[in-house]
Amino acid sequence: MIEYWFEFRRRIIICIISYFICFGTYCVFYESIYHWLTLPIIAGQHGMLVSQDIIGPLVMPIQLSASLSLITIMPIVIYQLLSFIRPALYPNEKKVLEVSCAIAILFFYIGCAISFFIVEPVLLDFVKGWLPKGILFLPTVSSYMAFSLDMAIAFGVAFECPIVVMILVLFDFVSVAWVRSKRPWWVVGLFFIAMILTPPDVYSQIALALPIWGMMECVLFVANYLKKDLSD
Repeated sequence: MIEYWFEFRRRIIICIISYFICFGTYCVFYESIYHWLTLPIIAGQHGMLVSQDIIGPLVMPIQLSASLSLITIMPIVIYQLLSFIRPALYPNEKKVLEVSCAIAILFFYIGCAISFFIVEPVLLDFVKGWLPKGILFLPTVSSYMAFSLDMAIAFGVAFECPIVVMILVLFDFVSVAWVRSKRPWWVVGLFFIAMILTPPDVYSQIALALPIWGMMECVLFVANYLKKDLSD
């Protein structure tokens, strides 16, 4: 038991060290990262950002580096957790867990990318279009960064829905045929989730719902293949 505790603690330390390495790196290159993150609003000519707080320029690099570091080390955290529990699993369970974790990480970052490169510019156009003439669109730096990172995380989490379905199929909670038979219901559910997570415009909702729908179909195909492979 003590050996397991020391092993678990060692993996936690690895995650903490990875976090601070990322944090330090992002602090050093904060200005370049800031310009990259503000591309949807600056390069797209949707407005300008302002800083109203006196200590805002000092706090913002820390907040941004902390949030980006958490997103960056997620694969490391998942790998360390998987490596810790893997020896206690059966061969079939190891295969299911490895495939699920790999796809989950990929889908999370795909969701973040769609949020940043597709949804945010559309949302900024939508919000700016509601302003009466003569009013400048000048959001604060902190509000924009919080919005951008929160949207990216929300999309990344939403893209985990297909992985949950695949795990349920592989562990015999539901079947692929049953999920496909309920397609009209869960497709409507995906658009409902997209309506909650995205701004009140149809383009953002479609930009979130359609990729998740496509990934659901791909995941069902992969789950069906893995199910046959595991049963052999």
